[in-house]
Formats: sequence, C-alpha cells, structure tokens
Amino acid sequence: MRRLQHTRGLACMLAAAGTMIASGAATADMATVPQNSDDVRALVSEMLADAEGRSSLLQSGATAGHDGGFFVSSADGAFKLNIKGFMQFRYELNFRDGNTIGDDFTPGFNAPRTVMFFKGQIFDDIGYQIRMNFMRITGGGVLDDAFMTYKIDDNWSVRAGQGLHAFDREWFHGDVKLQTIERSLVALMFGGQRTQGIMAKYQGDDFRTFLTFSDGLRGQNTDFGASNADFAFTARGEFKLAGDWKSVTGPLTSPMGSEDAFAIGGAVHYETGPDSGLAGSVEQDLFAWTADLNYKSDGWNVMAAVTGYHTSDEAGVAGADFDEFGFVLQSGVYLSEDTELYGRYTLISPDDARAANDDFNAIALGVNWYIHGHAARLTVQGELFLDPTTDTVAGNFGNTGGRNPASSLFGVLADDDDNQFALSAQFQLLF
Repeated sequence: MRRLQHTRGLACMLAAAGTMIASGAATADMATVPQNSDDVRALVSEMLADAEGRSSLLQSGATAGHDGGFFVSSADGAFKLNIKGFMQFRYELNFRDGNTIGDDFTPGFNAPRTVMFFKGQIFDDIGYQIRMNFMRITGGGVLDDAFMTYKIDDNWSVRAGQGLHAFDREWFHGDVKLQTIERSLVALMFGGQRTQGIMAKYQGDDFRTFLTFSDGLRGQNTDFGASNADFAFTARGEFKLAGDWKSVTGPLTSPMGSEDAFAIGGAVHYETGPDSGLAGSVEQDLFAWTADLNYKSDGWNVMAAVTGYHTSDEAGVAGADFDEFGFVLQSGVYLSEDTELYGRYTLISPDDARAANDDFNAIALGVNWYIHGHAARLTVQGELFLDPTTDTVAGNFGNTGGRNPASSLFGVLADDDDNQFALSAQFQLLF
C-alpha cells in the first residue's frame, strides 16, 4: 500500500509538472506535452491504473531473487524460471621442444566457455532447460542443451531433447563441477558428450539408472537424416554405497569437513550406422562400455574410470575392427579450507591393428583456490604429455573413424615429439 501511495504521489507531481509545461507551451514540444486540463487528467488516470496493476502483481505473491541463480517464481512455486550462467577464462603456455609441426612455444588467452542457460518448471511435474555456449574461437552461440523433463513419480522421470549423454562419469558431471581445468583425454577420445534423444531415469535410495534412446555418441545439433547413427541405446547404472545423492553427483572435490560419499557406476552403449548408400559399403557398429568409481571423504577424494570401444567395420570399411580403451585416475587433497592440490594420470591405448597404435600417457598436477567455492575459483595446472600425439589414433567420431589426442580445448597441440608440456591458469565465475 505504501508503494501504491508513493506512486500516486509521484503521479500527482508529474501531473503538476505537466500543467506547468503546458503553460509554457511557447518553448515546449507541442506534440508530446498535454495541452489542457483534460489531457492532464487522462495522463494521471493512466499512471494510476499502471500503479494499481503493479501493486496487484506484488500482492499476488510473485517472487524474484537469487538462490544460487537469479529466478522469477509464482507465489505457489508451480511456475519458476531460473537464469544462470558462468564464464571460464584461461591463459595457456605450451612447450613442444623439438617438434616439426608447429612452434616450440605457444602462449595465449582464450575463453573456453561462456554460457547462459535458462531452466525451470511449469507446474510441479514439467521442467525445461535451454543452454547456450558462446564458442571460444568464433564467439558465435551454439546450442548445448534444449530439453524437457516430466516427473512421473518420486522415482521415475523422462527427459526429451538435447543434453549431456548419460554414459561416462566425466561428461555427465557437468563443466563447473570439474576438479581440474579440463576433463581428461579419455573424455575427449571416448566420452559421450551431448546427444539428442529420450532418456528415462529411475532413482531410488541407493541405486539409479538411465536408459537412453538417441542419435548416438556426440549427437549434438544433428538434423533429421544426418545423425551419427541410425539408432543408439545406452544404459547406465550407479550404486551409492555411502553418503547421499547430492554429494555423489556434486563437484568431484570434497572440502574439509565433508561426510564420506562413495559410488560405483558403469554403462554400456550400442549404436549402428548410418548406411552411406555407397556401393560395397557396410554399416558400422560401435559397442562402448565404461566403469567408474567416485570416493569422497573429509578433505580428499579419488575418482577412477575406464572406458572402452569395440568398433566393427569402422567408417563403413568391411573388416576394420578395433578394440581400444582409456583409463583415468584422479585424486585431490585440501591443504586448507580454500586451497586444494590435485593430480591426474591419463592413458589412451589404441588397437594394435591401427597404423598409429602407440599408447599415449599424460600426467597433470594442479592447485585450486576456492575464493567463493566453485562460484569464484582460480586454478593453475601443469600437464606433461609423455608421447607424440601423431603416434596415437583411437576412438570413433561421427562414423568417420578414430582421431589423435590433440585438442586446444584440452591443452595439447599436435606434436610429433614426446614430452609436450602445458601450463594453464583459469578463473571460473558462476552467476
């Protein structure tokens, strides 16, 4: 009521000002200033009606604020929109001594992720999320997530659209929950990333599962008829042996004073095609599997995962069959309440039948400074890539075959010599 009275007072003041302006019409803009008392009264009535409407909106109980992200909500909470975002900004130094592909020393800034997303609910059982990522190279916006969810009951829910693929642990944890600057090269070479499809989720007290029918691994932003596979099925299961689901699915780190949380998980994935239609070609089949564990305790954690591919008739070439895998072991320990030391070992092991079939090893060591938790975090990391990237090809990408482990996003550049070293610093800000 006080706000309404204040607005009425302001309207009267503006009306009086309008009358004064009207009396000085010789210097005013005659097209916009009220010319008589009837015009002034009409202006006052319009402003008072607007004040009444705004007052009614406030009295309806609609709320807005910040609870980890900005939000607007109806009084009963049935309708809610959350607006969130985050930025990651890096400075990187790369040293490739003796290579013949590029410069021995490569420095520079980059913004690997600048993200805005909108999520919320319509009624109590329907949710949604849209996420846009502005690319580090072109600055153009790319659609990451666009999905809807339906809550069937307290245990079952369904998601339809595009989002993170429920296959490997590293990708399914999300970008801001990582312990390291970037995911391991296992996630690059064998990870599911994002896809389009339908996913059913069951979550009980100690077990949860995800069943997905999709366009295949890395099926993000593919059009009808242009997907990576004719069809794909994925099943992931997780057993929680200690703690609660929030701890298990939250950030990989475990601050001082945290309760024990322990989960083991695994997934299988099968996809086939697409048929190229070319004479003599055959459809590729890909069977992928993964197993992982995540243990968190009072100020320390450990995560391990192994992921493998069995590819038959790779890229439509009859007899091009490969078996390969990747392994990652990662652990961290808090040195103080806001400082954490972590380390990681990564192995990529291609099939011996490939032309570039050498194992690829990498060791990373880094420090996190949690200024305001993960919302404002500074990370400094050094990673040593022990082997040449050109001697390793593995994985399978969009039905076109394997790739080598060079990626500027992951800090490693193409190199025909061993012992490449990358030193990176990243600041992460959530809002």
